[in-house]
Amino acid sequence: MFCHQDCLEEWLKHSRKDHCELCNSQYTFIPLYAENTPTVVPIHYLITSSLRRIFFEFLPYSMRIIVAAVLWLIVLPISTSWLHRFWIHGRRTLIVSDFTFLWNDVVAGLILAAVIALSFIVLVRLS
Repeated sequence: MFCHQDCLEEWLKHSRKDHCELCNSQYTFIPLYAENTPTVVPIHYLITSSLRRIFFEFLPYSMRIIVAAVLWLIVLPISTSWLHRFWIHGRRTLIVSDFTFLWNDVVAGLILAAVIALSFIVLVRLS
């Protein structure tokens, strides 16, 4: 009996079995290659396929992680700290003069954002 290996692997993933349901024999996969397949993969094909995989699979995923980290760990804390300073303390200037002040805003903003998030969760749980 022959079937597409991809189809069988997909079915095995969903059924969570590694053997035939009828005869209980283990599945074995034998690779079949085309007749004109070279014995050694050409280096240019190896390099181009590796670069294609990096640029189309790995790079977009890593860029999403970097953007999310920057937004959650820098932009959100700074904006939270500045809004807190603007509304609560009444300071109307948001211009940063040095980077130590910016670092303090990040730390204070992380604490404020955590307190706001935890307060919201507690209020929702209590209602």
